[in-house]
Amino acid sequence: MPNMIPETVLFARIRAAYRVRAVSAAVCVGASVFALGAGVGIPLCLNAAYLAALAALPAAGLTALLARRVLVGAGRFARARHALIGLTLLALALFAFAATVSLVHQTLLPLARISFVAQVSFLFAGLCCATGAQGAPRMTFALRGVLPVGLAALSLSTLSFETAAGLFPLLGTGARNLGLSALCMIAAAAPALLIALPPPELKDVPQRERATPGAWFFVWRVMLGAALGVGLLMVLSLCSTYEGLAAQQTWGRRMLIFCQREPHEGLGETILTLLQALSLLLCAIHGLLGAAQAWQAVWPRLGRGALGGCLLVCALLLTALVVAGVGIARRVAPLLGVPVLLFGVLCLGRRKKP
Repeated sequence: MPNMIPETVLFARIRAAYRVRAVSAAVCVGASVFALGAGVGIPLCLNAAYLAALAALPAAGLTALLARRVLVGAGRFARARHALIGLTLLALALFAFAATVSLVHQTLLPLARISFVAQVSFLFAGLCCATGAQGAPRMTFALRGVLPVGLAALSLSTLSFETAAGLFPLLGTGARNLGLSALCMIAAAAPALLIALPPPELKDVPQRERATPGAWFFVWRVMLGAALGVGLLMVLSLCSTYEGLAAQQTWGRRMLIFCQREPHEGLGETILTLLQALSLLLCAIHGLLGAAQAWQAVWPRLGRGALGGCLLVCALLLTALVVAGVGIARRVAPLLGVPVLLFGVLCLGRRKKP
């Protein structure tokens, strides 16, 4: 008799693969919310950046919902959607690399050349990508408890609960800047596009579409990741004051969770910064892997060369960004919201399968 896998076991494996993909998207969304909030939200509305970041929750949830719809059928504009996803995730990877370089250079390695920090970060990401399309997602899934719990516990340990002066004025620099910042935070939903790409190990599984979990399976995980990013931005406001945030001029220093009222540096603060950098690097890695998978769907002949091409393009752009200044990345990052909105428009034209 042929070696047949029971359908229940096969469906359990499919569900597990989708769980890994959903967790990966959640981690990337959380990292994007925090990096974008620190890079764009704080300069615009200072201590109210966490309020502006709340806009990322429904944006990420809606993007995950539409991305899940793409999983159950190609329909019209399939190649256009995958090309759009490929470009968006590649830009997301570049943004995450820039955030990592800025954070590490301004905190952990202030005496090192910024080009050295960029090279080490890219080398780490390249080695992770070389393990295969399943290696990095499984590593992210293995860290699904360590990252959120570690970030939450260590960031809360830096707080001084004697005063909440950092939350006031409540609207930061005003309602207009707060609204503009909230609009920019739509770009933080870009990592949710990963859900539109089926896990690589399920590419040739015939029952994949029938065993695809419901929308809520993805939506709540992605929104939970976004909520963690919002929470970290709120901790930034509590750790500092309105005037203290206004005095921060560099992107990396704005991402540093450090209580200015009771300053102390130690092992806990260092581990917290390392966890932040790891989350951003995982976002960059998943962006590269997702972009390669999307371009493979557009041009199947690319094969494994798609990942090499994405790595090469990202390396060249990152080098140019280091020369020009990594701060440019945070200024153009809100433009990632444009392909997210365009993806939603393309999903409206999806035709149901007969």
